[in-house]
Amino acid sequence: MSSTFPESFRKKIVEKLLKEGIFIAPDALRIIEENYSDEVVLEVAEIVKKENLSMAEKRHVDLAISIIKGKKGENETLLKEPIAKQVEEKVKVISSYLGSERSTDIIRNKVKYFASRFEKISNILRQRVDFSRAVNLEYIMKSKEEGPFKSIVMVFDKKRNRLTVEDPTGRLEVIGVNDEKVREKISEVVVDSVIGIEILKKNRTFLLTDVVFPDLPEGGVKKSEQDIAALLLSDFHVGSKFFSEKYFYKIVNAIKGRGYVNEQLAQIMNKIKYVIIAGDLVDGVLIYPGQEKELEITEVSKQYEKVVNYIRELPDYITVIVIPGNHDVVRKAIPQPPIDDENILELKKERKNFYNLSNPCFVSLYDVNFLIFHGQSLEDITSSVPNINYYQPEQSMRYLLRVRHLAPIYGNNTQIALEVEDKLVIEEKPDVFHAGHVHISGSDTYRGTRIVNSGTLQELTPYQEGLGMTPTTGSFAVYLLNQGKVAILNAKNL
Repeated sequence: MSSTFPESFRKKIVEKLLKEGIFIAPDALRIIEENYSDEVVLEVAEIVKKENLSMAEKRHVDLAISIIKGKKGENETLLKEPIAKQVEEKVKVISSYLGSERSTDIIRNKVKYFASRFEKISNILRQRVDFSRAVNLEYIMKSKEEGPFKSIVMVFDKKRNRLTVEDPTGRLEVIGVNDEKVREKISEVVVDSVIGIEILKKNRTFLLTDVVFPDLPEGGVKKSEQDIAALLLSDFHVGSKFFSEKYFYKIVNAIKGRGYVNEQLAQIMNKIKYVIIAGDLVDGVLIYPGQEKELEITEVSKQYEKVVNYIRELPDYITVIVIPGNHDVVRKAIPQPPIDDENILELKKERKNFYNLSNPCFVSLYDVNFLIFHGQSLEDITSSVPNINYYQPEQSMRYLLRVRHLAPIYGNNTQIALEVEDKLVIEEKPDVFHAGHVHISGSDTYRGTRIVNSGTLQELTPYQEGLGMTPTTGSFAVYLLNQGKVAILNAKNL
């Protein structure tokens, strides 16, 4: 029987044993493939050496597996029929960007784009009782009263304790009052965001007495009736020399009921009905200086061909959802349309439960709404808002929910497509907000929304090392829909 594992994976196992001076029989190799871990390979080598042999046989692998199980005190009590296989798919694509035509008039596009943003977020703020009758800036400037006035504005500029704000009727500089809470709120404001403000007029000075973010409404965590789970992944970077094929197969083996997982984790993996990959399926080419030295596959089409082969390893009862990231071959400006590589499109024809969607997109799984976003803007937020840590991406993600926009800062590192409508406003509250990009896993809960950054399957690259990055390689998340809970896991422990 031929192996379902790629030749490169088998080659790595053989090479590891050869370094120990050991050859391996074909049937023994198949068992290691299906139950792979570094620990298994090392244990096999140790057993063979003790017998003064140079060939690893099936009995050696079986013994190694028994020894490791004994050490861990694990019992293989995996279900034969996965729970997820018995449940019908229920996917609803609420929104997925397909691209739109843009005129060449950049100034006109920009005006329309920001007008759309202002209108959408204004509508969100006006749902608050205290801003339902907010007045415009022209009214405030002309009024003979001192206020206080409430207004909805877009931030044009920010300098220490003062903001320059605007709306369709005018522009105004406001100065924060001498209050610690107000100063803190001002420090959290970013340019181009739409906020609510409270103003007092003192002579010719406009004093800012409060800042209100559009924010999510309060609420509890939504749960589905189906006892099912979604596996959340991101940032494979297939084509890079540092993509971890080993960790990918560890995850796949755990889903298939193979490998060394404890009973609790085995029960969870049996419930996985969906796999969601939040962008950067491939490493691409010419993305950053010196990337060509870090590539194992130099042709993008070949990188996607490899990705498709990996996705084929997932059981056919699992629904797969993918979106692009900044390394994928689509336009760099967000929102990004779905990946149009011919290999991906062929997979879509071949696998009916495969969804090739945009970045971002909004999807419902058993009536639990997922906002899926690659996360390009997370770095912009980290560098612009105080007390937000790069190594805790859930903080930046929480901030995006507070301002109700996936990329509020225009003209920073994140490229934004100027179109008639701003598609990056978070108009509806998501039940789950899933992102990647920063290669660091994290989770949080904010006002009933579960926040998940699923990390990466790419090892530390020389380029990342030069930037001082430490990725959580092998990380992934499992979201239990009927419990409304998330588990951040790592393939290293499988």
